[in-house]
Amino acid sequence: MLTVEEALEKILDEVEPLEAESVAILDTLGQVLAEDIRSDINVPPLDNSAMDGYAVIAADTRNAGEKTPKYLKIIDTVMAGSISRKR
Repeated sequence: MLTVEEALEKILDEVEPLEAESVAILDTLGQVLAEDIRSDINVPPLDNSAMDGYAVIAADTRNAGEKTPKYLKIIDTVMAGSISRKR
């Protein structure tokens, strides 16, 4: 039986990288870049959440359900790049 390392070596001995090609951006699904892309600017310019949402204290939602809803008060709105002052 081959080790993983031996199997990988045998596979890599049989293949060669493909030549780089120019492809329209809409035709690139499933492809890999031939080289790293670097930006001259930070995008986004600050740490940013990937999604919007709500933060709750778990105990405040205990036993909540469709027939027994819990109503919570919104105490703060925090925009991207800001930090809540509420505790």
